[in-house]
Amino acid sequence: CFFDLDDFKAIRAEHPEVKINDVLLAVIGGALRYYLDARDSLPDASLVAGCPINVGTEADAEQGRGNLLSLMTPYLYTDIEDPVDRLLLIHQSTDQAKAVVEKIGSRAMTEIPMNLPAPVAKNLYPLLAGIALRTEALPYNTMVTNVAVPKAPLYLAGARLVRVLATGPVIDQSGVFHAGFSFDGVVSIGFTACRRMLPDPQFYAECIEASFEDLKRAVLGTTA
Repeated sequence: CFFDLDDFKAIRAEHPEVKINDVLLAVIGGALRYYLDARDSLPDASLVAGCPINVGTEADAEQGRGNLLSLMTPYLYTDIEDPVDRLLLIHQSTDQAKAVVEKIGSRAMTEIPMNLPAPVAKNLYPLLAGIALRTEALPYNTMVTNVAVPKAPLYLAGARLVRVLATGPVIDQSGVFHAGFSFDGVVSIGFTACRRMLPDPQFYAECIEASFEDLKRAVLGTTA
């Protein structure tokens, strides 16, 4: 699904405390609510996102270290119908998660065992897969990653890059991976899904678009 980055920025401008990533999570939360409600499967409790974050510092980058990965697990507030309320609650959830990183320290956050309330891991995917096998439970329902490419335009052998699409792997018990990408004024939201857990991806894509239009209408008063 493709959206105008200016619309995301306009929504954020109406609520300056929120981030673009909060808007993305709010759209995904609304989409999951639409999808599950249409299938009579919407749980009373909110679903949870697993969001990989880089907790490395500039010093780490200067010394040639790769990204130090941690995992933020904000609520998606799929139990909240109002899109603006969902957006503001998601911002509170992500803000609290970031505060935990700052308080504990980025280095320590990469070493905390995954069975703690704020799960983190240095080698993210292998560890998550191992925990899924050992505990038969993950601390989140869907993975959501968001990447921005600040430089545009980009070219390869003279051909201009016009769209960026991202995919991510699904693992046991987490059947949908959401990947957001912003590049050259366009936000793309793609998802990779287990066919048995999400057998109708086209309908889910429609849910993503409907969720975005709901949020845009509620915040800006228009979908045009």
